[in-house]
Amino acid sequence: MTSPALHRFQEKGPPAHPPPGWILKVALGTLGGGVTVSAVAFVLQRKELALGLLLGGFVSILNLFGLHALTTKVLARGDKKQTVFWFWNLLRWLFFVALCWILLRISPFCLLGAAGTYLWFLVVLGLVGWRSVSTPKSSNSQ
Repeated sequence: MTSPALHRFQEKGPPAHPPPGWILKVALGTLGGGVTVSAVAFVLQRKELALGLLLGGFVSILNLFGLHALTTKVLARGDKKQTVFWFWNLLRWLFFVALCWILLRISPFCLLGAAGTYLWFLVVLGLVGWRSVSTPKSSNSQ
């Protein structure tokens, strides 16, 4: 007989909703910009800045996917499990603070690079959101 504890950690099937297309556009825009600027900084012999730019891009995307998964689960469960959201959100922020501390221990320029890539992530997020609202939808009823 199998222990019930083993069944708790198994997935319950595929996710109900795949990530929307705008998340993938934001991820590609952020990583594209972060990798490009990181390569330029690396060529200019700013290795700590290049590392921060590269890590900032990956962590920003990881943060976005984590927040999307977390809010999807909370909204699917309803109002009864909001404490789970706040618990995981607190852990996300603690991870963020620990990462900032690690980047600062490497170099202030490493932290500055990660902050710059996070600002780039916010710009890309805003542009993708703005374009999705301002783009006229094509209609078949002409």
